Amino acid sequence: MPQARCEVQACTVRNGPGPVNCYPPRMNSPATIFLEFSRNKLLEQYWPRLRGCVERLTDEQVWWRPNEASNSIGEYDPSPER
Repeated sequence: MPQARCEVQACTVRNGPGPVNCYPPRMNSPATIFLEFSRNKLLEQYWPRLRGCVERLTDEQVWWRPNEASNSIGEYDPSPER
């Protein structure tokens, strides 16, 4: 994965509350870089692993609940299409 290059520029708050975006419009902030990395990791690595594990379960295992207050695996819909 290529390294993202970030250069933080000095910024000042001009007569207003809240943070000011110190990054040029075309530059990704650390938060944006983190979110993109995390999204890719979840969709490219974790989702296929989780799906593979759940596909091996029987219907009985998918719908099993340890008690009335708990949910079963079958009640979750972690589809990336959402």
